[in-house]
Amino acid sequence: MIKQTGLALVIAYVLMAGTATAAPAAKKTFPAPAKSASPHDIVAWLYAPYLADPHATDAVDTGSAIDRVHRFADAALRQGIDRDNSCMRRSQGICNLDFDVVINGQDWDLSDLRISDDAPAGDRQTVHARFSNDHIPMDVAFSFVRVAGQWRIHNLDDIQHEPGKPVEHIDLLKLLNQP
Repeated sequence: MIKQTGLALVIAYVLMAGTATAAPAAKKTFPAPAKSASPHDIVAWLYAPYLADPHATDAVDTGSAIDRVHRFADAALRQGIDRDNSCMRRSQGICNLDFDVVINGQDWDLSDLRISDDAPAGDRQTVHARFSNDHIPMDVAFSFVRVAGQWRIHNLDDIQHEPGKPVEHIDLLKLLNQP
């Protein structure tokens, strides 16, 4: 079931960015939600820049998707991201991540975003972001855990449903923990 408040939040982020008083050449930015935000609102914030610039025209400062995820990551996911960032600095190249985990690709032509919540199970909840990226159906499942009263992203499962090909799953924690 799609939570209308989350979609309204995405629209509000897009509208706020459009009315920001910045120099004409400045790119749109999106302030992060409060640390106490719901899983749904965190996922809506992660996708707001892509909706403001759905065809990757570079009009929006999306920043690094993995840095945006890191902001709300739990300790295990944060450690994996930090290890990958350290590896990239050491090797001056790509380590385990060579794509944007939020859109499951390197470039985007995003359409039909739908954000839905599974029922919470105690201190766990999954939020799905379903969309098409360059006409390929995607489902990114964000697994959240509540830590010290705040929701944190524990893992992402990027699922690609490209017609005529096997369904592809990318488990972010597993990928980050590869040697």
